[in-house]
Amino acid sequence: MSLLPRSIPVPAAEKMAAALAAAGTKLGPFRHGSSITRTVNCRGTYWELTYLGPIGWRLTGPGAEHGIGVDAEEAAERITTPPVDPAPARRVHVRIGTHRRAYHPDSACPALTGKPETYRGQEVMAENDAQERGLALCGQCDAGLTAVPQRYAGAPVPALVRAAWTTPLGDGWRLGVRSALAR
Repeated sequence: MSLLPRSIPVPAAEKMAAALAAAGTKLGPFRHGSSITRTVNCRGTYWELTYLGPIGWRLTGPGAEHGIGVDAEEAAERITTPPVDPAPARRVHVRIGTHRRAYHPDSACPALTGKPETYRGQEVMAENDAQERGLALCGQCDAGLTAVPQRYAGAPVPALVRAAWTTPLGDGWRLGVRSALAR
């Protein structure tokens, strides 16, 4: 015997429809073959809301299941919140040839260009791609990154700026922090 309800009570459906309407979208039709799951299409993203009885709704969305016990207001907020674009991955340099064990944020790293007899150039790729290939952060580059402070004038230093601390990007970031603090 199933513990799920057989249908969505009218007050629960009305409350969900009102919360979605207040957020700027509307409750869609029932999912095919279900009397307790409604669909919502918000800005081209497909969501499912399954009524689970007194514990609330289960919200299933773009690749994520948000669990049991979501109330109408929380569901409306999650459905209408635009997805956050991931930050672009840091670009790193990888040695072409043998002795390819590490990736390097600094293209001038001596470990990258060393051993000229086995060096056949370098390629640039995203840091996460290098990690997926089993490469680790170069010890010499890592030592250079750890010499950069974690905080500058009380502001946390982003990893991108830490990697480019001695370049114009780092200079500009430090100038921006000092300018913001001078106000």
